[in-house]
Amino acid sequence: MRRTLGPILIGLGAFFLTLAPMTRFYVADQLIVAPTDFYQKTTLRAEHATFFDGSKVKLRKDVSLVAVQTVRGDPTASTASTALWDTFTSITDPDSGADIAIRQARYAVNRRTGELSNCCGASIGQDTSVRQSGLGFIWPLANVQKRTYAYFDPSTRQAWPIEYQGEDTVQGLRAYRFVQTIPETRVGTLPGLPAKLLGLPVKRGNLNAVQYYQATVTIWVDPRTGVPVSQREQVRSSARGPDGTGSLVLVEADLRTQAADEKALINLSDGYAWQFAAVRDWIPVGSLVFGLFLLASGVLQPLFERGGSRDRRTGSHSKAAEAVVRQRI
Repeated sequence: MRRTLGPILIGLGAFFLTLAPMTRFYVADQLIVAPTDFYQKTTLRAEHATFFDGSKVKLRKDVSLVAVQTVRGDPTASTASTALWDTFTSITDPDSGADIAIRQARYAVNRRTGELSNCCGASIGQDTSVRQSGLGFIWPLANVQKRTYAYFDPSTRQAWPIEYQGEDTVQGLRAYRFVQTIPETRVGTLPGLPAKLLGLPVKRGNLNAVQYYQATVTIWVDPRTGVPVSQREQVRSSARGPDGTGSLVLVEADLRTQAADEKALINLSDGYAWQFAAVRDWIPVGSLVFGLFLLASGVLQPLFERGGSRDRRTGSHSKAAEAVVRQRI
């Protein structure tokens, strides 16, 4: 049995040496993917905000606004490469109960790169004709680079550059800071808006005002996983007359992720980081070290066996010589 141990150890060593690169370069790619059953609710809050209260036809200033974003995965519609995530975002004034904005969307997210595609019923509201592109919600999993990406904005319905601008600490976590600047962009019309609300002469009656949107979006991303752990949205929505005259602020707010939600997102990212590190680093390195140990043991095993046999033969000769000596005595 001992003489067969060397080849067995060599075979096992070769197996673990093969397992190491396979786990690192193939299995890891299959396991490091975004979940299809993802669920997350995040709250952002803005203090000293301004918004136009349509129900009271009044511009309200210095109020607190709350934005709640819910993301829910659809496992039944998702595929091995694409996750379908439905989102619902509402911005409200909790004091008056006024609804400022409500937005729904369906995103088809590449489960490895975070890139959006236009399959599987992806839409903004009910509009499936919107061409989604760039990143959406997550960065490339476990492969976040210090560079500029394209990041999709549902308000303007297009992707804008989002630039890497350094590192910050978010509740003890080292995070990459990305900043996106969206210039004032026409996003729709507001039919029948009284001219006086735009600061124009009353005699102009009701106008088909043009709505504009602009924002500076800052997102802090965990480079270990690609999960955003905090966000700041400095947004301004306004209206002007069809000829560009007059102006009305619809919403102006500086929305920030709340501390409790930052902590929840960091905990979520920590869980993914542990899994990613296991399949990308710990298992491959462990397999490599263990495989080398088994291989070396298998190669050296015959030497140990020969040494043991020589010791046994030497021991037998010594006992025989001792017996001869005793007979002579």
